[in-house]
Amino acid sequence: MFLRQGYQTLDLVSNLKNKTSRTVSHLAINVPFHNRVSALADILICYGGTGQSIIFTSTKNEANQLLQSEKIKNQIEVMHGDIAQNQREVTLKRFKDKKFQVLVATDVASRGLDIPSVDLVIQVEPPKDPETYIHRSGRTARAGRSGTCITFFTNKHKLMLAHIEQKAGITMQKIGVPQPEQVIKASSLGIVEQLKEVNEKVIPLFGEAAEHLITKMDGDVKKALC
Repeated sequence: MFLRQGYQTLDLVSNLKNKTSRTVSHLAINVPFHNRVSALADILICYGGTGQSIIFTSTKNEANQLLQSEKIKNQIEVMHGDIAQNQREVTLKRFKDKKFQVLVATDVASRGLDIPSVDLVIQVEPPKDPETYIHRSGRTARAGRSGTCITFFTNKHKLMLAHIEQKAGITMQKIGVPQPEQVIKASSLGIVEQLKEVNEKVIPLFGEAAEHLITKMDGDVKKALC
């Protein structure tokens, strides 16, 4: 599509492609609607790890449902149009300060988000236009970092995905929902990372329990960890 502005001709499609970050990995998963929350919980473990993630929903109701879901174990907070502006500002500051891991937002509340530490963006369904996709995916890979954008879709969204890919100049890698063994492995790695952040002063408090467990397993550390 072209627009003439004064003596210059603007190629809007080319401009969209130039706005897409080259350091974002674009992934897409075919997930039936009724499996979205379970898949989301596993994706957060396998791809979000101990970093920060933003989940984009199309409606305020979807955002609230994710907040109340018992399947998602991460600390999450929401931002949408029904939440007072001052509370949104508090939530955003808490997220920037890494007080919680996952921010769930609608597009109404997401404009102007510039948080360098976001590693993962998840869209529970494809947006209706390529510009929104570029905006959402651009919330990760900030300040020279790399990031991942994962979009859930169903068969009815395939043409929409193809349209976004063509206009944004990207190719989404189609992947499957994480398998149980992948989730378990990612969970164990996450625990190790969390242990690294334990204050050294409290580590001796776990010494007795660790020695008891290893002794019980006849000194076999691998058996103690199984």
